[in-house]
Amino acid sequence: MRLRRSSKADAHRTGSASAITNTLFTSMLTALHPKYRTDASWMMNSATLAVAMSLSMPNLNNTPLVSFAADGTPTILGKPVYESQSAPGIGAGNVPVAFGDYSQAYAVATHSRGPVSVLVDPYTLAGTGAVRYFGLGRIGGKPWDAQAA
Repeated sequence: MRLRRSSKADAHRTGSASAITNTLFTSMLTALHPKYRTDASWMMNSATLAVAMSLSMPNLNNTPLVSFAADGTPTILGKPVYESQSAPGIGAGNVPVAFGDYSQAYAVATHSRGPVSVLVDPYTLAGTGAVRYFGLGRIGGKPWDAQAA
């Protein structure tokens, strides 16, 4: 998934373009409309998550910013964190952290033109005795509700 820069994301950029701070996360959380916060989640790459894991909340007795749910999923301020290696890293001019309810922000659907086609790979049958199938279909997506992310 490729993250795009938007005016809303630019508004929540850190004070220093080459660093992230614990206040970035609280300001992004509170900037999102309350109706989208219930199912919201964080998205960043692994290197950004590693930096976030070193941050703490000084007003909460230096509690670590990143905690882990029972299933091992990292969370920030109670919201799950998903890693996307296509997310930009921390650096000048980048927006390394995204936050929102992505199920409301983007629409992904199959195109109605043409059916999904299934192809048989003739080369795997001869070499292994097993048949491999390839499914082809047109899938697209677009921003749906900009306020949700």
